Amino acid sequence: MRWFNADISGRTEEREILAREVQQVKERMARLEGDLAARQSELTETREKLSDHGRKLETVGAKWLENKASLEQAKDALAAALAQIDEVDARGV
Repeated sequence: MRWFNADISGRTEEREILAREVQQVKERMARLEGDLAARQSELTETREKLSDHGRKLETVGAKWLENKASLEQAKDALAAALAQIDEVDARGV
């Protein structure tokens, strides 16, 4: 009978230790799941910001090309005007 009581007592203690370990693992898992959710949220936010910056970059790039074309046209117009002025000066008006 003593052996039986000792065995039950030992098993009860083992069960309590295991129950505490299981609880600790569950608590750690809950913290890790919370951390994972936070990281996933940060990743989603970062992806949205990256996408937004990409769109802005495309817009800025397109405007830059438009401005470059306009500047080239203005430069050509100024060069033509200077050529005409030089031509008039050369004629000695």
